[in-house]
Amino acid sequence: MNFVIRERDFLYKKLLVLFFSVFICLILFEFSVRFLFPNQDGYGYPAGLFVTDNITGYKYAPNFHGFFPNEPYTNISITINSKGLRDYEHDYSREKKKNVRILGLGDSLMFGAGVEYEDSYFRLLEKNLRIDGTDVEIVKMGVNGYNFDQIYNYYFNEGYKYDPDILLLSVVLNDVQKTNVQKLKTDMFDPHESIKEKIINFLYTNSRSAKYILNFIYSLRNNGTYSEVYFKRIHMLWTDDSSWNDYNEKLMDFHEKIRAKDKNLVLVVFPYEQQFFSTEYQDKIPQSRLKNFSTKNNVPLLDFTPVLERTDYKTFYLTGDSVHLNAQGYFLTANETYPLIHSLIENISR
Repeated sequence: MNFVIRERDFLYKKLLVLFFSVFICLILFEFSVRFLFPNQDGYGYPAGLFVTDNITGYKYAPNFHGFFPNEPYTNISITINSKGLRDYEHDYSREKKKNVRILGLGDSLMFGAGVEYEDSYFRLLEKNLRIDGTDVEIVKMGVNGYNFDQIYNYYFNEGYKYDPDILLLSVVLNDVQKTNVQKLKTDMFDPHESIKEKIINFLYTNSRSAKYILNFIYSLRNNGTYSEVYFKRIHMLWTDDSSWNDYNEKLMDFHEKIRAKDKNLVLVVFPYEQQFFSTEYQDKIPQSRLKNFSTKNNVPLLDFTPVLERTDYKTFYLTGDSVHLNAQGYFLTANETYPLIHSLIENISR
């Protein structure tokens, strides 16, 4: 009997040693990953920034103030005005011809994810236009994750109230995707995760080593990183005639409706890093289709692909990000935009 008890105690001790050995190894692995690999969690968004919206699925909470939650972005503030924009206050009404008003439309690039408000694209462009004394203001509608469906709905339910002279529409290649507003609201504000999904999300959020392993497994299963797989899916929508025709039809409808109100539409195109120096995407199909739309409909278009496709392009993007620019990237693109917009303003002011 004593022999059985001793054997059992010995087994428990072995299991206990094994447990602590595994635990210590996991801790060492976690510290090793944190030491060897820089933090690429991205900027993230603070709690309370988003509220539901029946038109677009979600929007920014009016009068919100907070900070990007992840290092090294934690000292960068997010201040939302009373109308739900990362901007100073603008009245809807204005004295016609007192100044030129631009409505900047877009997603997280135009919001300025990961950069200070003063370093964001629309704000830098606004400051550039004012240097020579031009009386101009840009109403900055940039909301992260918005596709063209949401931008379209925003304009005809809210944006038109600003009575802009120029609509500066940022085109990021994921805009071609369709948006299911109800599903979006459910996914963002009432998610129904399985136990497995909750465990994976917890590990992904709280453990750098677990995140590294999960990303590695994802890459093996999908023959590429999440960013690469995501872009391939987006690019396929541009090469698919059905998806392109739907997007083209809505863009045409948008253009015709604002032209009927004597307003000017300008398109600015932001590429993904995956397109740079790539044999797979060297045809630049999305940009080509947008250029054809521009030429056919006499809509000014500025494509930043040739501007950013340079050997040092990574110096213009956030670390570990294939689409969002840093302050230097916004400075470059805002300067490239200035001549075109300044010319349009001169024509309006005559």
